[in-house]
Amino acid sequence: MFWLVWRRNRVALLSLLIMGGLLSTVLLGAGLAFRAAGPELARCLDELHMSSSCFYEQDGLLSVFWAALSLDRPMVLLPAVLAMTAGAPLVVREFHRGRHQFLWTQERTREQWFAGTVAVMFGAVLLVSLTIAASMTFWKAQYSPHADIGAFHHGMLVLPARTLFLTALCLLVSTAMRRRVIGVVTSLVAAWGLVLATPFALTVYTAPETMPSAEYFEYEGDSDGYSVTPVDPSAFYLGTRFEDDAGHRIPDQHGYQLTWEHRNADPDAEPWSLPDGLHEFVSYHPADRYWLLQSIEAGVLLVLGTFCVGGTVWLLRRRTG
Repeated sequence: MFWLVWRRNRVALLSLLIMGGLLSTVLLGAGLAFRAAGPELARCLDELHMSSSCFYEQDGLLSVFWAALSLDRPMVLLPAVLAMTAGAPLVVREFHRGRHQFLWTQERTREQWFAGTVAVMFGAVLLVSLTIAASMTFWKAQYSPHADIGAFHHGMLVLPARTLFLTALCLLVSTAMRRRVIGVVTSLVAAWGLVLATPFALTVYTAPETMPSAEYFEYEGDSDGYSVTPVDPSAFYLGTRFEDDAGHRIPDQHGYQLTWEHRNADPDAEPWSLPDGLHEFVSYHPADRYWLLQSIEAGVLLVLGTFCVGGTVWLLRRRTG
């Protein structure tokens, strides 16, 4: 049975393995290159100098590093790409071509064929996503040692769990609608929705700590301006917010505008100073919560994925008797 499962899905399986192998190789190579780079790279990676101009002012190699760093954001949709490769054609292709009637007469029940196919494909998805997650963790550690939401998306638990959930969702929707493209679109929309929901979810799983920015960051002035580094680089940084003297939240855009106007009005003030009545706070989780949050997120996604697989089984039983 497993040989026939391989024959029926070899294109998707080979695509997954090639995609995972190439991407992991690139990430590992980029991480090693970051590690071996000189002080010019460290200067450009400083928060103050994090811009393309700094990289292109240096030699050509650093411009390649900037291109590599620019891939960080699109990588959040990687789970959807893996999911649509594995999940979209898994069942609906057999229905369109009528091959399911042949497969389910080979001395195996319908459920056994489905379980074998899911085991092979989801096993490949898990292997590839774990390999990519490990490579991305190594890559990001070379230029961003502190934990943030970007690192959380690519974590060793969240990335595989998110990929498995999206694969199961893509499988369910494609089977329900009998259209592969609908499953593909659903996985992309769901992947982006998970990215947008993560900052909110991290405040729901457990309440974050807050601290004034002046206490969370260390500011150091130099001839080019100033640099900002966290006092505790191991803390899981979530973001900042502005408040007035009464503790009321001020929209971020308005807070940044007030800060910019204050610094333009008083060029002699410290570049990180704030106008009177405006306070900036940092939301963060202590370092020891990182793996707890990864576990909670992964657990929720795996439960949802299990429901999606169960829903697909129910649809198959209903439609095929």
